[in-house]
Amino acid sequence: NVFGYASTRGDAPKSTTRPTIALGGTWTLSTYWNIYYLIFTGSLASLVTPGYLGGIYHCKFTNSSATATDACVSITNVNRVRNCEFVAASCIGVKTTFALDLQFCFFNGCATSISTGSNTGSIINNIFKVFTKAIDQTATTALTVIQNNTFYGGTSAAPAGTAITFASAQAGC
Repeated sequence: NVFGYASTRGDAPKSTTRPTIALGGTWTLSTYWNIYYLIFTGSLASLVTPGYLGGIYHCKFTNSSATATDACVSITNVNRVRNCEFVAASCIGVKTTFALDLQFCFFNGCATSISTGSNTGSIINNIFKVFTKAIDQTATTALTVIQNNTFYGGTSAAPAGTAITFASAQAGC
């Protein structure tokens, strides 16, 4: 486990008191790694890629990349993400090709908040400030629980994007 602290061990920092890691390359985590209370910034294809059964808790990610397919976090294994904030005005907040349990997060104006390419698990109790798409479900056979989320328009009075898009052959919609 990797924990960020404001000043003393175990102080559970919030907001800007969390340590900031400016990434020059993707941070790929090993199996079972969990990260807590950190801020990640950069302009990369992916800021963080967690390992199998890893978790991300109370972190903030800001990816300033202008490439639409880049992401704050790329999920390629079974992972948990809780209480995080994602800022990616021109790219993706969370890109996943595997099972994801995502709860209590804030997607603060991502071009696409979540891009899912296969089995995504659950997307529950999140807040989406929608710029283009909040949840882009591209797989045709994925089983995704999307429950108790809040979607609202971007910076204008009118809604600025689409809350959820499904693949044309999505089963069970």
